[in-house]
Amino acid sequence: MPKVSDFLTVLEGFAPSFLKMQGDNVGLLVGDPNREVRRVMLTLDITPAVAQAAVQAGVDLVISHHPVIFRPLASVTPADYNGAAVMTLLEGRTAAICMHTNLDAATGGVNDTLARVLGLRDAGLVDDGGQGILRRGTLSEELTPAAFAAYVGQRLGCRGVRWIEGSRLIRTVTVCGGAGGSHEDAMFALASGCDAYVTAEVKYPVSLELAYAGLTVVDAGHFHTENPVLDTLETLLEKNFPGISLLRSAHDDPMKFQTF
Repeated sequence: MPKVSDFLTVLEGFAPSFLKMQGDNVGLLVGDPNREVRRVMLTLDITPAVAQAAVQAGVDLVISHHPVIFRPLASVTPADYNGAAVMTLLEGRTAAICMHTNLDAATGGVNDTLARVLGLRDAGLVDDGGQGILRRGTLSEELTPAAFAAYVGQRLGCRGVRWIEGSRLIRTVTVCGGAGGSHEDAMFALASGCDAYVTAEVKYPVSLELAYAGLTVVDAGHFHTENPVLDTLETLLEKNFPGISLLRSAHDDPMKFQTF
């Protein structure tokens, strides 16, 4: 029977921790590395509800993208969001492995998966100051900005997207799953020479600059630009641990869209 440490070894081989950004917290964050694993749950976030569901389902190991412990915990009580999740995992003897920016940067990780789901050809690294996160690829055919925004939403299963209409047809696309809407990331995307940028959490002042530059931007949400990587992780675990029971959490984007 494989142990938590065996899963950690495979995941470290796929998304080495040395790829993480400074200050990130990745790896085995909760639990005993020697615990035997029969059942695994994949999730983007380990919320208190996800932790409770994992324990109730008899899960031995939860693997997530976002760290269940990111900043130092001042307390571990049900009154605190992260503390509640950690306490539930500990009470259920359920381990947690988290891969964050190392999974963003890894070959085949978050951003390569996002590029693949969007049907981008020849996706490769963008010069992003050494982060190794942004990817740039080419669509099989040109799309108008409006058609591209709809295409992204459909491919990612979004309920809606925020978008900026650029000044040219879309053929080359740069992607950054998750919070790629900072000025720094946006300027790297713009410098990549793409026609469109797909990311999430685009800041308002940044949107003004990108609109002025004529770049089409599709803000498809943090959850929907990162969640596809769970399919990649599922394939990886099925290959390396045949016979292991794999579950997906019911966790979804808590943000809703209201039209008027």
